[in-house]
Amino acid sequence: MWDSLKDIGGSLWEGVSEGVTEYVDGWVDYEQSKRSEAARDPEVLKQIEPTKAKLTDGSTVVATGAPMPADLHQGQSQAAQAQWVAGVDNKIVMGVGAVALILLLKR
Repeated sequence: MWDSLKDIGGSLWEGVSEGVTEYVDGWVDYEQSKRSEAARDPEVLKQIEPTKAKLTDGSTVVATGAPMPADLHQGQSQAAQAQWVAGVDNKIVMGVGAVALILLLKR
């Protein structure tokens, strides 16, 4: 009896973990495609382009620290934008860490 319950629990856990993995992978793909589309938008690229000016001697000066457009940072502060892993949202890193922790604790 205990073996059958153990088998049912194992099957249930396997099904749930596969479903969560598929959901997270789909969400990651969606977020990456959304960001890549925003990065290719000509309006966004124009807003990101640094301000340039000509000095009297003819050399070009480029302003540094140009603010990012609202489309890319969605109104968040620059401190909140610090990413732990380049190109990956912190929420995704936390989600993967939580799944990994659950899988480790399962053993």
